[in-house]
Amino acid sequence: MISAGGGSEKNSLALTRRVRAGGRASLIPMPTRTALGISYVLDDFDIILSGLSVNAGALLCIGLSMTGDSDLYEASINTTPPIVFTVDSQAFSTYNYSLILSGIMPATQTGRTISVALVDRATSGVMTVSMFEGIGGALQTQKSLVLPSTANPDTGLATLQPSIPQIHYGIIANNGNYTDTKGTWQASMIEGQYVETGYAGSIIKEGYRLLITAAQARAYIVGQTSRPTNALVACYA
Repeated sequence: MISAGGGSEKNSLALTRRVRAGGRASLIPMPTRTALGISYVLDDFDIILSGLSVNAGALLCIGLSMTGDSDLYEASINTTPPIVFTVDSQAFSTYNYSLILSGIMPATQTGRTISVALVDRATSGVMTVSMFEGIGGALQTQKSLVLPSTANPDTGLATLQPSIPQIHYGIIANNGNYTDTKGTWQASMIEGQYVETGYAGSIIKEGYRLLITAAQARAYIVGQTSRPTNALVACYA
């Protein structure tokens, strides 16, 4: 088991949208995102990410993908009380099992650990974790696809959701090599964290979008090394 955490990469765009409610104008602040880290495992181990600082009311999103004959038993964080993450989107193929999970943090805490317990053997498993603030954190919609070998994996557009502000969280997951070309995120998604296990192992590419206007969520990458791929995206508000 190898884990890495605690690296903070905060994206806070000083943008607001003026809206009128009840005859009075108000400003909607842009949500923010902090990269909490990545982790991966080889062979039959749980996936662990330690040393995390989480804020009260924040939404934590997990991108997870595993190879082999593995399944997810439970993903949790040792907050007080402990939080078990909810599976919001998933895609299962011959090559890998990929998921987006989420949980809302009850209080500000430091030194926390996310543990992903697996059922059966995972040849390899990868995880990305990001924290979003400035939204309620409720899942609005999701979309996932299992795709044949492709250089341009695309979920297509998810159903439009009117709630604002909102964030879109997407992952592109496949099996490949460390020499693979990552490709470029499209549809206004920002490139997030990336993790791979080396030769012939799991790969996750994380993307996200911060919005103060409603838009259709889409996970779409152009120009990756052509592989069978799972593409997933979820919209939260």
